[in-house]
Amino acid sequence: MANMQVEKKKDEFIIKLKSYLNNICDIPESFPVLDEYLVGLTQEEFCMTFRELKDIIMGIYEDLSVSPERLVIDNNYTTSSKPDIIFKFIYVTGIVSEIEGILLIADRTQFMNAFMTFWGKTNTQLDKKIKEFDKEQQDKFYKTEIKALFHCLKGFGFRIEEQENKIIVSYPRNPAIMKVIKSFAKHRFFRAGYIYDYRKFNYRVFATASDAKVPLTDFYSFQLLNDEHKKYLLTLDEKLAEMKIRYGETVESWGWGTNPCKYVYNAKISVHQNMEEGLIPHIDIDRKTYDLEKVLEYYLTIPEEIGVKVKTCNRCGAGGENPECGNCAQVVVRGKNINMCKIGSWFFPPTSEALPYFLDAYEKL
Repeated sequence: MANMQVEKKKDEFIIKLKSYLNNICDIPESFPVLDEYLVGLTQEEFCMTFRELKDIIMGIYEDLSVSPERLVIDNNYTTSSKPDIIFKFIYVTGIVSEIEGILLIADRTQFMNAFMTFWGKTNTQLDKKIKEFDKEQQDKFYKTEIKALFHCLKGFGFRIEEQENKIIVSYPRNPAIMKVIKSFAKHRFFRAGYIYDYRKFNYRVFATASDAKVPLTDFYSFQLLNDEHKKYLLTLDEKLAEMKIRYGETVESWGWGTNPCKYVYNAKISVHQNMEEGLIPHIDIDRKTYDLEKVLEYYLTIPEEIGVKVKTCNRCGAGGENPECGNCAQVVVRGKNINMCKIGSWFFPPTSEALPYFLDAYEKL
């Protein structure tokens, strides 16, 4: 029975590893790179090395999909965090290290604190502030996770040395890889960008200063949209800008790699995106001013063919079947049972016909 459980976890682990190989960005031979990222490289050298970094990491994931035991200790096949550990390594190394010649050198305490802070952050946004952990916690994490990781990476050409309180990383086959790793972490991806800009190797971020907001059209998630949905999102973005509403950092809506992100404009407006449906514009009702009679009256002003869907809250259940939830009321609208939830969301289709109703709902709800 124990062996069967291990094999099941191993199979799940392999599926998760393979998911990191999906929807990878196609990197052209040449692309714009601001001077702050070059770190002594020419644009041609940077572009070539960034493509090589992608090939290295993808090669590691392909090999681990066949031999996942290279990454684990004592058959500890946890799918929550461990498959992401290769990306976490290059990200953490990039943000806490300093370049010295062909080396990236990091303070061990800072390295461990950053790694432990971001550990498990695959289904929420990354923390902006790195937490501090005591030596006992760090030593335990090193033994259970980092030791096997370092051993694994050495087998793929990385050289990792631990001297006193330093962690020294290099890649002798192409030393420029270290400079690109450092530059790629400059944007500090505390959002879905960690999934769909960082882990998918979105080269477009190098055209934006590291302390600036990446343009909507340069998000890799935007590139995955079809032309109709791209046009809709740009039109919506323009209309909201006229109302002095601009998107903030995108945050992740995780679903085994199927949901690149949601574009968050404010507390009421967000646009979700997934691989199956594309865009799903959301209006979150203002619960402070919620009035069921007025909300229902407004709902009836929206033509049925627009196709607005009302999502209930988690306590209501998918069908609003929880009678103990005090957030929603079941009403009959146009011959159908609908649960009007005061902490739920209204989903609008991403069409030009629905857009005026979406904007009006923002004003009225």
